[in-house]
Amino acid sequence: MVFKLKRSRPRLVILLLVLLAIGGGLYLRSSNSTRVLEYPEYLSFAGGYVFSVPKGMAVDTHAVQGIQIVHIGKITGKTIDEVYADNNISLQPVEFLEDKKGNDFKKYINETLVPEQKQKLSPDVIASFEKSNGWDVAKVMVKKDGQSLRFIYIKNSLHPVSIVSKEETDNFKKIEESVTDVEKTDLKNEIEPLKQATQTTAQNIRDKKAKELYAGAAPELRSKNTEDEISKLLAAEEIYSQGQTIINGGSYSGGEFGAVIYFIPLNSDFKPASGALYFKKIDRQWKLTGMQLPNPLTNKKQP
Repeated sequence: MVFKLKRSRPRLVILLLVLLAIGGGLYLRSSNSTRVLEYPEYLSFAGGYVFSVPKGMAVDTHAVQGIQIVHIGKITGKTIDEVYADNNISLQPVEFLEDKKGNDFKKYINETLVPEQKQKLSPDVIASFEKSNGWDVAKVMVKKDGQSLRFIYIKNSLHPVSIVSKEETDNFKKIEESVTDVEKTDLKNEIEPLKQATQTTAQNIRDKKAKELYAGAAPELRSKNTEDEISKLLAAEEIYSQGQTIINGGSYSGGEFGAVIYFIPLNSDFKPASGALYFKKIDRQWKLTGMQLPNPLTNKKQP
């Protein structure tokens, strides 16, 4: 069965990135009403960059570790080539490009990236260069039999990023036009507090510290959920919290932040599953407003 805690009436923002298949979850929330944000900003903790999520799309950070895949609906491709063939879009930090000058950047594109694409995909590869807000940008187009096979956009900024898909669609352009270093956004002073808030919450879940979770939650959540109810919730999903937990980033809008938390259980009888943590900035601090955790009963592997 699904264990649910009581919720209060004020709205809770369900961010676009959590519209993944998080079914049969265990809930701790502060709202009965939900809405989907249009064009939320996704913050990559590891990459240090922010980008706008196009309307109707979601972000999956676990299908391929280290990569954010922006997609419509469910990711059905079993290989990265199939993922791109469906016009899904990936973003990935390119850390080794940090501090490289313009000539070094072009040398990497022309002498490393282009030859790699010719060897792996097709000999028909064209690279072009331009500037974006003062930073060097490369666009690499790979075609086969006259058809677009891969479009690669690399921006060499404070936090270099690679964006890849089958072709440069309108959604792709929205991402490439919006991606920027977190230092140039309104989250420049929030990335570390958000990392700390999500990591502390994840550790409290793992350690089953209901008291700490309750004390650090937003007032509206505490008014509808007791410490004992939180304790029961943590006990119910222990199969997951005692394994590995991964948080790669999250979506932000108007003082609210939502992060997907990925659980890899130690018990191989249960499938890896996703949950979600929700925060709101109150009195200059990020407070927990809700969480959704995987229910072991619905994620046990069939014999």
